[in-house]
Amino acid sequence: MMTKYLHTVVYKIDGIQLELGGGEIETIADSAARFRAVVSTDPDNLCFEGDRWSALANLWLNALLGHPELEITSERITEELEKIRESRKSQFGTGPYLIFVRGGEIEDFSSAKLVKDFGDFLVYQGGPPREILRQSSSPYVRAAIGAMTITMGDVHGIKTVSDTVVFFGSDGKPLYCYTGSATADASVIRSISEEKLDSVEEWYRVISGEPPYERVVRLLVASLQSEGDALRSFLYAWTALEILINNMFSQYENRFFEELSKDRNPDAYHQCLARIRKVMNKGKYGLADKFALIAAVLSPASADEDLSRFEPAKKKRDALMHGQDFNEDTLPISVIHELVRKYVRLHPSP
Repeated sequence: MMTKYLHTVVYKIDGIQLELGGGEIETIADSAARFRAVVSTDPDNLCFEGDRWSALANLWLNALLGHPELEITSERITEELEKIRESRKSQFGTGPYLIFVRGGEIEDFSSAKLVKDFGDFLVYQGGPPREILRQSSSPYVRAAIGAMTITMGDVHGIKTVSDTVVFFGSDGKPLYCYTGSATADASVIRSISEEKLDSVEEWYRVISGEPPYERVVRLLVASLQSEGDALRSFLYAWTALEILINNMFSQYENRFFEELSKDRNPDAYHQCLARIRKVMNKGKYGLADKFALIAAVLSPASADEDLSRFEPAKKKRDALMHGQDFNEDTLPISVIHELVRKYVRLHPSP
Protein backbone atom coordinates (compact mmCIF):
# COMPACT_ATOMS: atom_id res chain seq x y z
CA MET A 1 0.00 0.00 0.00
CA MET A 2 1.33 3.44 -0.97
CA THR A 3 1.11 6.76 0.86
CA LYS A 4 1.09 10.14 -0.89
CA TYR A 5 3.49 12.90 0.03
CA LEU A 6 3.90 16.59 -0.76
CA HIS A 7 7.33 18.21 -0.83
CA THR A 8 7.22 22.02 -0.62
CA VAL A 9 10.32 24.21 -0.96
CA VAL A 10 10.17 27.99 -0.60
CA TYR A 11 12.81 30.54 -1.59
CA LYS A 12 12.95 34.32 -1.25
CA ILE A 13 14.20 36.01 -4.43
CA ASP A 14 16.26 39.19 -4.04
CA GLY A 15 16.30 41.77 -6.80
CA ILE A 16 12.83 41.48 -8.34
CA GLN A 17 9.19 42.03 -7.51
CA LEU A 18 5.89 41.05 -9.09
CA GLU A 19 4.33 43.62 -11.36
CA LEU A 20 1.39 45.48 -9.81
CA GLY A 21 2.84 44.64 -6.41
CA GLY A 22 1.21 41.29 -5.73
CA GLY A 23 -0.44 38.12 -6.87
CA GLU A 24 0.40 34.50 -7.56
CA ILE A 25 1.64 33.22 -10.92
CA GLU A 26 2.32 29.61 -11.87
CA THR A 27 5.53 29.50 -13.89
CA ILE A 28 6.08 25.74 -14.29
CA ALA A 29 3.59 22.88 -14.52
CA ASP A 30 5.37 19.56 -15.14
CA SER A 31 2.58 16.99 -14.87
CA ALA A 32 4.86 14.07 -15.69
CA ALA A 33 7.04 14.85 -12.65
CA ARG A 34 4.08 16.03 -10.52
CA PHE A 35 6.02 19.24 -10.10
CA ARG A 36 4.94 22.86 -10.23
CA ALA A 37 6.51 26.22 -9.47
CA VAL A 38 4.69 29.36 -8.35
CA VAL A 39 5.90 32.93 -7.82
CA SER A 40 3.86 34.61 -5.12
CA THR A 41 3.85 37.52 -2.69
CA ASP A 42 2.05 35.40 -0.07
CA PRO A 43 3.03 31.72 0.34
CA ASP A 44 0.70 30.98 3.28
CA ASN A 45 -1.86 28.89 1.38
CA LEU A 46 0.68 26.76 -0.47
CA CYS A 47 2.72 26.34 2.71
CA PHE A 48 -0.13 25.58 5.10
CA GLU A 49 0.57 21.86 5.62
CA GLY A 50 4.32 22.40 5.80
CA ASP A 51 3.90 25.28 8.25
CA ARG A 52 1.66 23.21 10.47
CA TRP A 53 4.17 20.36 10.47
CA SER A 54 6.92 22.85 11.40
CA ALA A 55 4.73 24.17 14.22
CA LEU A 56 4.21 20.65 15.53
CA ALA A 57 7.93 19.90 15.27
CA ASN A 58 8.76 23.06 17.22
CA LEU A 59 6.39 22.11 20.03
CA TRP A 60 7.63 18.54 20.13
CA LEU A 61 11.22 19.69 20.25
CA ASN A 62 10.42 22.00 23.16
CA ALA A 63 8.86 19.06 24.98
CA LEU A 64 11.94 16.92 24.34
CA LEU A 65 14.18 19.72 25.61
CA GLY A 66 12.63 19.81 29.04
CA HIS A 67 9.00 20.91 28.92
CA PRO A 68 7.05 17.63 28.94
CA GLU A 69 4.31 19.23 31.03
CA LEU A 70 3.23 21.42 28.10
CA GLU A 71 0.52 19.41 26.39
CA ILE A 72 0.51 19.62 22.62
CA THR A 73 -3.00 20.61 21.62
CA SER A 74 -4.64 21.75 18.39
CA GLU A 75 -4.86 25.26 19.85
CA ARG A 76 -1.16 25.42 20.66
CA ILE A 77 -0.27 24.09 17.20
CA THR A 78 -2.40 26.81 15.63
CA GLU A 79 -0.71 29.45 17.76
CA GLU A 80 2.73 28.17 16.77
CA LEU A 81 1.70 28.09 13.10
CA GLU A 82 0.75 31.76 13.26
CA LYS A 83 4.12 32.57 14.85
CA ILE A 84 5.88 30.84 11.95
CA ARG A 85 3.89 32.85 9.42
CA GLU A 86 4.49 36.12 11.22
CA SER A 87 8.20 35.35 11.47
CA ARG A 88 8.35 34.68 7.73
CA LYS A 89 6.59 37.94 6.93
CA SER A 90 8.83 39.84 9.34
CA GLN A 91 12.00 38.38 7.86
CA PHE A 92 11.12 38.20 4.15
CA GLY A 93 8.18 40.58 3.71
CA THR A 94 6.16 40.06 0.54
CA GLY A 95 8.97 38.27 -1.23
CA PRO A 96 8.52 37.55 -3.99
CA TYR A 97 8.64 33.89 -3.03
CA LEU A 98 9.50 31.09 -5.42
CA ILE A 99 7.51 28.06 -4.27
CA PHE A 100 8.13 24.54 -5.56
CA VAL A 101 5.61 21.78 -4.92
CA ARG A 102 6.17 18.15 -5.87
CA GLY A 103 3.88 15.26 -5.11
CA GLY A 104 4.48 11.54 -5.21
CA GLU A 105 3.92 8.21 -3.50
CA ILE A 106 6.00 6.12 -1.12
CA GLU A 107 5.61 2.81 0.67
CA ASP A 108 3.12 2.90 3.52
CA PHE A 109 3.97 3.67 7.13
CA SER A 110 4.94 0.15 8.13
CA SER A 111 7.61 1.40 10.55
CA ALA A 112 5.67 4.39 11.90
CA LYS A 113 3.79 4.42 15.20
CA LEU A 114 0.60 6.43 15.63
CA VAL A 115 1.04 8.87 18.52
CA LYS A 116 -2.09 11.02 18.44
CA ASP A 117 -5.18 11.66 16.35
CA PHE A 118 -6.02 15.37 16.27
CA GLY A 119 -9.13 14.85 14.17
CA ASP A 120 -8.15 16.61 10.97
CA PHE A 121 -4.58 15.28 11.04
CA LEU A 122 -2.58 12.42 12.60
CA VAL A 123 0.82 12.47 14.30
CA TYR A 124 3.27 9.58 13.92
CA GLN A 125 6.65 8.73 15.35
CA GLY A 126 9.06 7.48 12.70
CA GLY A 127 7.88 7.12 9.14
CA PRO A 128 9.64 7.26 5.74
CA PRO A 129 12.92 9.22 5.59
CA ARG A 130 12.19 12.69 4.24
CA GLU A 131 15.75 13.27 3.04
CA ILE A 132 15.37 10.62 0.33
CA LEU A 133 12.26 12.40 -0.95
CA ARG A 134 14.06 15.74 -0.93
CA GLN A 135 16.88 14.22 -2.97
CA SER A 136 14.42 12.84 -5.51
CA SER A 137 12.97 16.34 -5.95
CA SER A 138 16.33 18.11 -6.20
CA PRO A 139 16.85 17.76 -10.00
CA TYR A 140 13.49 19.45 -10.65
CA VAL A 141 14.05 22.15 -8.04
CA ARG A 142 17.56 22.81 -9.35
CA ALA A 143 16.35 23.09 -12.95
CA ALA A 144 13.51 25.40 -11.91
CA ILE A 145 15.78 27.70 -9.90
CA GLY A 146 18.20 27.75 -12.80
CA ALA A 147 15.41 28.68 -15.22
CA MET A 148 14.28 31.49 -12.94
CA THR A 149 17.85 32.73 -12.53
CA ILE A 150 18.57 32.75 -16.26
CA THR A 151 15.23 34.35 -17.16
CA MET A 152 15.25 37.05 -14.48
CA GLY A 153 18.43 39.01 -15.18
CA ASP A 154 18.16 41.11 -12.02
CA VAL A 155 18.15 38.27 -9.46
CA HIS A 156 21.09 38.83 -7.10
CA GLY A 157 20.25 36.50 -4.22
CA ILE A 158 18.23 33.37 -3.41
CA LYS A 159 17.48 32.56 0.22
CA THR A 160 15.96 29.32 1.49
CA VAL A 161 12.80 30.01 3.50
CA SER A 162 11.51 26.50 4.21
CA ASP A 163 11.71 22.90 3.02
CA THR A 164 9.00 20.52 4.27
CA VAL A 165 7.61 17.09 3.45
CA VAL A 166 4.09 16.10 4.53
CA PHE A 167 2.40 12.72 4.04
CA PHE A 168 -1.28 12.02 3.38
CA GLY A 169 -3.47 9.01 4.10
CA SER A 170 -5.88 7.40 1.64
CA ASP A 171 -8.61 9.70 2.99
CA GLY A 172 -6.52 12.78 2.26
CA LYS A 173 -5.81 13.45 5.94
CA PRO A 174 -2.29 14.84 6.67
CA LEU A 175 0.09 12.47 8.48
CA TYR A 176 2.76 14.41 10.37
CA CYS A 177 5.87 12.46 11.33
CA TYR A 178 8.61 13.29 13.76
CA THR A 179 11.73 11.61 15.18
CA GLY A 180 13.64 12.13 18.38
CA SER A 181 15.79 14.70 16.60
CA ALA A 182 12.99 16.50 14.80
CA THR A 183 13.51 20.17 14.12
CA ALA A 184 11.46 22.66 12.19
CA ASP A 185 12.62 23.66 8.74
CA ALA A 186 12.72 26.63 8.57
CA SER A 187 19.56 46.58 -3.99
CA VAL A 188 17.84 47.48 -6.91
CA ILE A 189 14.52 45.73 -7.33
CA ARG A 190 12.97 45.19 -10.75
CA SER A 191 9.44 44.11 -11.62
CA ILE A 192 8.97 40.74 -13.31
CA SER A 193 7.15 41.02 -16.62
CA GLU A 194 4.62 38.38 -17.62
CA GLU A 195 6.67 37.81 -20.76
CA LYS A 196 9.68 36.81 -18.68
CA LEU A 197 7.60 34.57 -16.42
CA ASP A 198 6.15 32.84 -19.47
CA SER A 199 9.68 31.84 -20.54
CA VAL A 200 10.59 30.26 -17.17
CA GLU A 201 8.97 26.92 -18.00
CA GLU A 202 10.69 26.85 -21.39
CA TRP A 203 14.09 27.25 -19.72
CA TYR A 204 13.12 24.73 -17.04
CA ARG A 205 12.56 22.14 -19.81
CA VAL A 206 15.90 22.99 -21.41
CA ILE A 207 17.93 22.86 -18.20
CA SER A 208 16.29 19.71 -16.85
CA GLY A 209 16.59 17.90 -20.19
CA GLU A 210 20.01 18.94 -21.46
CA PRO A 211 23.16 18.27 -19.36
CA PRO A 212 25.38 20.95 -21.05
CA TYR A 213 23.56 23.63 -19.08
CA GLU A 214 23.39 21.78 -15.80
CA ARG A 215 26.83 22.46 -14.30
CA VAL A 216 26.91 26.10 -15.35
CA VAL A 217 23.46 26.86 -13.98
CA ARG A 218 24.09 24.89 -10.78
CA LEU A 219 27.19 26.98 -10.06
CA LEU A 220 25.34 30.22 -10.88
CA VAL A 221 22.58 29.30 -8.44
CA ALA A 222 25.15 28.31 -5.80
CA SER A 223 26.75 31.74 -6.20
CA LEU A 224 23.40 33.45 -5.68
CA GLN A 225 22.76 31.34 -2.59
CA SER A 226 26.12 32.17 -0.97
CA GLU A 227 24.71 35.00 1.11
CA GLY A 228 27.28 36.67 3.34
CA ASP A 229 30.24 34.93 1.68
CA ALA A 230 31.40 37.15 -1.20
CA LEU A 231 34.51 35.10 -1.91
CA ARG A 232 32.57 31.85 -2.27
CA SER A 233 29.95 33.58 -4.40
CA PHE A 234 32.65 35.05 -6.67
CA LEU A 235 34.41 31.71 -7.12
CA TYR A 236 31.19 29.87 -7.94
CA ALA A 237 30.19 32.53 -10.46
CA TRP A 238 33.62 32.68 -12.10
CA THR A 239 33.79 28.89 -12.41
CA ALA A 240 30.37 28.91 -14.08
CA LEU A 241 31.57 31.52 -16.59
CA GLU A 242 34.83 29.70 -17.29
CA ILE A 243 33.07 26.37 -17.89
CA LEU A 244 30.56 28.09 -20.16
CA ILE A 245 33.31 29.73 -22.25
CA ASN A 246 35.36 26.55 -22.60
CA ASN A 247 32.33 24.46 -23.54
CA MET A 248 31.11 26.98 -26.14
CA PHE A 249 34.41 27.93 -27.70
CA SER A 250 34.99 25.23 -30.33
CA GLN A 251 31.52 25.72 -31.80
CA TYR A 252 31.88 29.48 -32.14
CA GLU A 253 35.48 29.33 -33.31
CA ASN A 254 34.25 27.39 -36.34
CA ARG A 255 31.48 29.93 -36.97
CA PHE A 256 33.88 32.84 -36.56
CA PHE A 257 36.36 31.58 -39.15
CA GLU A 258 33.61 30.48 -41.51
CA GLU A 259 32.27 34.03 -41.52
CA LEU A 260 35.73 35.48 -42.11
CA SER A 261 36.35 33.22 -45.10
CA LYS A 262 33.15 34.09 -46.97
CA ASP A 263 33.53 35.88 -50.31
CA ARG A 264 37.32 35.86 -50.13
CA ASN A 265 40.10 34.51 -52.32
CA PRO A 266 39.77 30.74 -51.91
CA ASP A 267 43.51 30.09 -51.94
CA ALA A 268 45.74 32.60 -50.16
CA TYR A 269 43.10 33.86 -47.73
CA HIS A 270 41.99 30.38 -46.70
CA GLN A 271 45.56 29.22 -46.28
CA CYS A 272 46.29 32.20 -44.04
CA LEU A 273 43.22 31.56 -41.88
CA ALA A 274 44.08 27.87 -41.64
CA ARG A 275 47.60 28.81 -40.49
CA ILE A 276 46.24 31.22 -37.86
CA ARG A 277 43.88 28.58 -36.49
CA LYS A 278 46.66 25.97 -36.41
CA VAL A 279 48.97 28.26 -34.45
CA MET A 280 46.27 29.47 -32.06
CA ASN A 281 45.02 25.98 -31.33
CA LYS A 282 48.42 25.03 -29.93
CA GLY A 283 47.49 26.42 -26.56
CA LYS A 284 47.68 30.04 -27.69
CA TYR A 285 44.08 30.98 -26.90
CA GLY A 286 43.69 32.55 -23.48
CA LEU A 287 40.36 32.65 -21.72
CA ALA A 288 39.87 36.32 -22.67
CA ASP A 289 40.62 35.45 -26.32
CA LYS A 290 37.97 32.75 -26.24
CA PHE A 291 35.44 35.05 -24.63
CA ALA A 292 36.16 37.81 -27.15
CA LEU A 293 35.58 35.43 -30.05
CA ILE A 294 32.31 34.09 -28.59
CA ALA A 295 31.08 37.62 -27.90
CA ALA A 296 31.93 38.69 -31.45
CA VAL A 297 29.79 35.88 -32.85
CA LEU A 298 26.84 35.98 -30.44
CA SER A 299 26.64 39.68 -29.58
CA PRO A 300 28.71 41.74 -32.03
CA ALA A 301 27.02 45.02 -31.09
CA SER A 302 28.02 44.72 -27.45
CA ALA A 303 31.14 42.56 -27.73
CA ASP A 304 33.56 45.39 -26.90
CA GLU A 305 31.51 46.43 -23.87
CA ASP A 306 31.24 42.86 -22.61
CA LEU A 307 34.97 42.31 -23.02
CA SER A 308 35.67 45.54 -21.12
CA ARG A 309 33.65 44.12 -18.22
CA PHE A 310 35.14 40.63 -18.50
CA GLU A 311 38.80 41.63 -18.38
CA PRO A 312 38.75 43.46 -14.99
CA ALA A 313 36.84 40.53 -13.51
CA LYS A 314 39.49 38.14 -14.79
CA LYS A 315 42.22 40.34 -13.29
CA LYS A 316 40.47 40.05 -9.92
CA ARG A 317 40.31 36.30 -10.31
CA ASP A 318 44.01 36.07 -11.33
CA ALA A 319 45.08 38.23 -8.39
CA LEU A 320 43.09 36.02 -6.06
CA MET A 321 44.63 32.81 -7.50
CA HIS A 322 48.13 34.27 -7.10
CA GLY A 323 47.60 35.05 -3.44
CA GLN A 324 47.47 38.82 -3.77
CA ASP A 325 45.52 40.92 -1.29
CA PHE A 326 41.95 41.71 -2.25
CA ASN A 327 38.87 43.39 -0.87
CA GLU A 328 35.78 41.15 -0.93
CA ASP A 329 33.57 44.21 -1.33
CA THR A 330 35.17 44.96 -4.71
CA LEU A 331 34.68 41.51 -6.23
CA PRO A 332 32.61 41.98 -9.44
CA ILE A 333 30.10 39.26 -8.64
CA SER A 334 27.09 40.90 -10.28
CA VAL A 335 29.06 41.49 -13.49
CA ILE A 336 29.86 37.80 -13.76
CA HIS A 337 26.25 36.85 -13.00
CA GLU A 338 25.09 39.10 -15.85
CA LEU A 339 27.62 37.67 -18.32
CA VAL A 340 26.71 34.08 -17.49
CA ARG A 341 22.99 34.79 -17.85
CA LYS A 342 23.46 36.69 -21.09
CA TYR A 343 25.57 34.08 -22.89
CA VAL A 344 23.51 31.14 -21.68
CA ARG A 345 20.46 32.88 -23.14
CA LEU A 346 22.26 33.73 -26.41
CA HIS A 347 23.63 30.21 -26.83
CA PRO A 348 20.97 28.27 -28.77
CA SER A 349 19.47 25.35 -26.86
CA PRO A 350 20.47 21.90 -28.12
